[in-house]
Amino acid sequence: MKKSKAIVCTFIFVIMMILNSILLIIENFTILTTDYVMLCSKTDREYIQSISHTNYNFKIAMVDVKGFMNPYSDAEIVINNVLLYPTTLGERKVIENNPENIKNNISLYIEEHSNRILVWVVCVAPYIIFYLLITLIYVKIYKKRRTNK
Repeated sequence: MKKSKAIVCTFIFVIMMILNSILLIIENFTILTTDYVMLCSKTDREYIQSISHTNYNFKIAMVDVKGFMNPYSDAEIVINNVLLYPTTLGERKVIENNPENIKNNISLYIEEHSNRILVWVVCVAPYIIFYLLITLIYVKIYKKRRTNK
């Protein structure tokens, strides 16, 4: 009976780690492949909302240049209604289209205030903390099980 509980517990921990790894990879890929990423303060958010005439709750704004021969860029915000921490995995809303990559006010603002390293640290930290907590819990359970034998 105890052996089956240990197997189930190990299986659950492995599944949690795999899911966390997938989300971490997606988060890293998004941050590293986006041209300009900005973690918005309250003043940044208010400025972007006033220019774009939107009232979305967001913490991250980004500009991504697309296309090769005819480049164009879109200024997007990541709407985050589910999680308490900033993440790039939320719903994206385009708030400014820039045909022919001629940047307008919002895109230029995001480009000037881009803070990719801060965004990376803030967005990746919850996954690392989750890894550490799951590993710590698993080790404690495993040690407790070993001492009870």
